[in-house]
Amino acid sequence: MEKTALRADDVADYLAEHPEFFTTRPDLLESLDLPMRELGNGVADMQQYVVA
Repeated sequence: MEKTALRADDVADYLAEHPEFFTTRPDLLESLDLPMRELGNGVADMQQYVVA
């Protein structure tokens, strides 16, 4: 059996179809390097503190 390369679109499609994925695998979520969001106008994104 030949392996095929996994594409970013394949991963995105899977995650879109399985929104509970990181709920059942929080260990993987903790290992992600998520970019900080710039919201502007003095709005703070508290997501980084909730996830950490």
